[in-house]
Amino acid sequence: ALALQQHGRVQEAARQFAQALEQDPTDVDLYQALIALYSQQNRWDEAIGYAQRLAEQYPHELQFQQQLRVLQIRKASTAGEIGPRPAP
Repeated sequence: ALALQQHGRVQEAARQFAQALEQDPTDVDLYQALIALYSQQNRWDEAIGYAQRLAEQYPHELQFQQQLRVLQIRKASTAGEIGPRPAP
């Protein structure tokens, strides 16, 4: 999957990562690979979906909660929901 991603075959890479995750749904590296892959493409819903699953699977790992929140903020900022505040 990494080789496919490096050669720009992102959809195929995502499919392979997802298939591997089905085989081992506890593999943090696979979640992180999918999150990074989708984030790089600004496909926030997919990235957030995997981050949500990771955060739910490891609720005591604060870095996963934080990663989820960062992705949600990035999605909101690229959608124009977060922007500069008007001057008073």
